[in-house]
Amino acid sequence: MSGRRRVVWTDQHWLVLFCAGAAAAAAFIGGGQTPSIGLGMIALIVLTLLISMCVDGFAALCVGLAAAAAAVFLFRLNDVWGSDHFFTVLVAAVTMLVLCWVGGQLGTALRELARGRFQAGVGEAGLAPVVGSLGLLTRGSAVVRLQEEIERAQGSGTALSLWVVDLRVTDKRMDAGSALRLKRGVARLVESLSRSSDVPFMVSETALGVILPGTDTTAAWDIVGPIMDAATRSTFADRSRGDRRRLSDHAELHSGLVSFDPSHATADALLEAATDAAAPPSYERSGGR
Repeated sequence: MSGRRRVVWTDQHWLVLFCAGAAAAAAFIGGGQTPSIGLGMIALIVLTLLISMCVDGFAALCVGLAAAAAAVFLFRLNDVWGSDHFFTVLVAAVTMLVLCWVGGQLGTALRELARGRFQAGVGEAGLAPVVGSLGLLTRGSAVVRLQEEIERAQGSGTALSLWVVDLRVTDKRMDAGSALRLKRGVARLVESLSRSSDVPFMVSETALGVILPGTDTTAAWDIVGPIMDAATRSTFADRSRGDRRRLSDHAELHSGLVSFDPSHATADALLEAATDAAAPPSYERSGGR
């Protein structure tokens, strides 16, 4: 069965469509006059559209006014002038103005889109999830969502909890590939056992987080407990040995659960509290030498 890729029609698509329509209209108007006007209009369209896409707002309107004046001058230079051609010249000038303005809007939209992808990719490189292929949110995206949930909880008085689980590999002989599969298995398990309203995300290379909207501490433990139990009993594939290994024999899971209260007024503060609660105890703190 062949799959079909779904294309979502965005604002950028509409702007491209408007640009193409305005450019085609201006070229058609110019081409319907003399060959010199037609070639001149095409050159003017390409030049001013490129300039407009590099600027935005008022600057794009200024480029549009200059393009409209250039189009009028082009018609005047080729003696296509007078009352008989007034409407044609007016439409050509207005079309160039609209083309440049839409081009400026398109350039702005494309720059914002590229900037957002850069911040979500390169800008978050240090916090990139080890299981990004699972579709988990990055830490930066999750902080924005968590802040929205905090504001919603403050406004409606509903509960909000944040759970962080820290996974530390204890088997020093485990290779990098096996460690990665272990982390992916835990992330997949947390994501599959979470409720549809919960928001799992990557906190760091070793920690996962889950936003639990409308959930107090008692209800949150009822959700977190079975997930932790299933995770500790889970297995992962060891391709080097050709068998499956039990997670509890090679790693430790440390859980931290924090509910929202006035002392955690921001997403960063709430996330920091949950991360600290999930941090594994130091070797010295556990009594080791």
